[in-house]
Amino acid sequence: MRHFYAIIAVMLTGSIPFTLRGQLIPLHSQYFFNGYMINPAMAGFDGTETFNVVVRQQWVGYEGNPKTYWLGYQNRILKRRFRLKEKLFGEGKKYVPKTTGRVGGGFNLFNDTYGILRRTGGQAAYSYNIVLGLSGYHLSFGLSASLYTLRIDPEKMKIIDKQDPFLNELKNERTVVPDFAAGVTLRNNHFYAGLSAGQLTQSSFKIFNSGDYRHYKPGRTYSLLGGWHVYETADLDVMPSMLLKTTEYRYLDTATLKTGKFTLRAQIETGIRVTIRDKFWIGGAYRSNNDIVGYTGFRYN
Repeated sequence: MRHFYAIIAVMLTGSIPFTLRGQLIPLHSQYFFNGYMINPAMAGFDGTETFNVVVRQQWVGYEGNPKTYWLGYQNRILKRRFRLKEKLFGEGKKYVPKTTGRVGGGFNLFNDTYGILRRTGGQAAYSYNIVLGLSGYHLSFGLSASLYTLRIDPEKMKIIDKQDPFLNELKNERTVVPDFAAGVTLRNNHFYAGLSAGQLTQSSFKIFNSGDYRHYKPGRTYSLLGGWHVYETADLDVMPSMLLKTTEYRYLDTATLKTGKFTLRAQIETGIRVTIRDKFWIGGAYRSNNDIVGYTGFRYN
């Protein structure tokens, strides 16, 4: 069965800080439907063929606010085979069809703009699913590969001190960055939980002409996410979720353009989604940095 999802998300917050850090992967709240963005083991998660379109804006009304445009597809690769089964009235055996599938896959194209940064590229994910006996639990392992271009546009900056050597080092350059991620999930019909790691290659790229950022390497990201159906009927489904993301940050000394040691910084997001008749949904989330996220969408079969 094919599903088409359309998602619109808006984020509100009280301020827009800009800090040059190691996080290049924005934190998306649409992992309800696009979990393999964060954890590749969730590719083909629910066994259906799904198309997704995401339009996302943060800090609406502010100049240079973050924007995301995202187009994705995922599916479980099913195999049709036959198994031998006893006939109902004991008159021998017969072959009956059995549909199974352990391999899932997905890919997406994305364009992220936030401040002076633009990230444009694609990602392909692979997952392998194991059924754990008759308990209804599935254990999944996943890998993903991505390739994107990163552009820093200093012309979008409003510079107060034009003599600042740090800001004058910024170059309008486009860099191609490869990346890999890995993850694992455990799920049944009522809940899911997963652990993943991203930016594994820590591919270096150039930001300045001098200092440590001539060959800057972003820090790895580690994500723990989960959700559970607390109320589920044919007409209504209520599902809270949680995402804990930890990123390795490396801070920059603007006087020497030297970087310090990696430190870990965590961000937590808790949210809830309400789905009506498996067609429409509305939800919201709160992040530990005081961001409030609202989103809505629909599904077309």
